[in-house]
Amino acid sequence: MIGSQAVVGWSDLAGGGHVAEFALTGHSVDAVQPSSDLSILATAFTWDAGIVKVQFQLPWNQLAEKYLARNGYSSLIFAYGTSTFPSKHIQKVVMPVEVNFATGEYRTKWTFLQIHGIVMATAWALIFPFGVLFARYGKNIVRGWSTIHTVGQVTGVLITLTGFVIIMVQWNGSVRADFSDHLHGLVGLITISMISLSAIGGVCHTFKSDDGPTPLSRVLFEVLHENAGKLAWLFAITNIFLGLRKINAPSYWFISYAGLIILTLFLAFLLEIRLRRSIRYFSAGETLLVSEID
Repeated sequence: MIGSQAVVGWSDLAGGGHVAEFALTGHSVDAVQPSSDLSILATAFTWDAGIVKVQFQLPWNQLAEKYLARNGYSSLIFAYGTSTFPSKHIQKVVMPVEVNFATGEYRTKWTFLQIHGIVMATAWALIFPFGVLFARYGKNIVRGWSTIHTVGQVTGVLITLTGFVIIMVQWNGSVRADFSDHLHGLVGLITISMISLSAIGGVCHTFKSDDGPTPLSRVLFEVLHENAGKLAWLFAITNIFLGLRKINAPSYWFISYAGLIILTLFLAFLLEIRLRRSIRYFSAGETLLVSEID
């Protein structure tokens, strides 16, 4: 993070180990500047059985107290890069670690970045699909299906906007920090635009009429609400995978999220078969009771 101090360990081509301190003054490699502010001592870099150990001692001084807590927990981020030094790290811990240097205890630290991911995944993997499935397949089961659909989708929109605000707080309100420089941010903006159009289409909802021309509000509803909603969902699902890749999430995160999406699609497939069977019943002149589709 910009403004932080980094203690870096690396191995040269001859196999020698090095440990040094750097000041992180910007996002580029050139902004990683050698520093001696922390005055680290007793450095050692070792590689044993595939495990890298970076060791150093940090004398307690006024500057060290700026970054580390004498009593309590201090935040650390572990990362590693390519063979070219200095390089942008290609892997890092998914969540920062807090270490109590007085006791040696450590714990995982939650940040706005993780909360943003959980909020967005909840909205697009659970809430929005529930509202869509209920609108299509709940009409013959519950009379208030429209209200349930509306509440679900409005809740999803509010949660999505909350996730957007959270990530803006993470980047101190800077759009350039993430949204203009990364595919994840750009796809996120497209997703928010699509779901906004879908919400506008939902507001324009009017029932079909067999008499006279189709009202403009109905045309807007059919074009925007459903189509923009589908595009928003596709962009959002793709973007969540991009977000997981961006933070180098463990493989089981990808597998779990993919499994949830597959389960949702499979449920929709089963409900679609059931719906089409009920339509055939109506076409045959039979009376379809609610109990028959429960």
